[in-house]
Amino acid sequence: MQIRFLGAVIFFCLFISCNDCDPISDPGKLLEVKFIDKGSGNDFVLGIDSLYGIGSDSILYEKSEEQSRFSLPLNLNDSVTSWVLNYIDTLKANDTISFSYNRFIQINSPDCAIYEVVDSIRVFQSPFDSSSVVLSSIQPTDEVNVEIYIQADENDG
Repeated sequence: MQIRFLGAVIFFCLFISCNDCDPISDPGKLLEVKFIDKGSGNDFVLGIDSLYGIGSDSILYEKSEEQSRFSLPLNLNDSVTSWVLNYIDTLKANDTISFSYNRFIQINSPDCAIYEVVDSIRVFQSPFDSSSVVLSSIQPTDEVNVEIYIQADENDG
């Protein structure tokens, strides 16, 4: 009987303590990447047939979704995620771009939520002209993390 009572008291205390936590947002795990025409500074729409992650069997984007900005999920079992861009123009070789990052666990409070944080994002490998890390950590917003600059005649699609 005393053990049940003690168990109920502990459960009640844990339940009450987590209700007092300040709500926080999990920052998410999507890397926001934007392609930009280096000459004009305007968005550069990629003519891709598909975009998929290396080690993943699913296509993330297909040609019906031509765009200049992509939300790329990260592989949280590694510190590098690579993506392959297959172009609509079959005369162009596929391009691979890789991003590296650090991961760590952040604790909201000892009694409440923990979540994985991704920061120190870097362009690890890129065939494109240049790139800039605008925001080096994943945020719960849709802010761009990386801008990749392309000469208009380099991969125009």
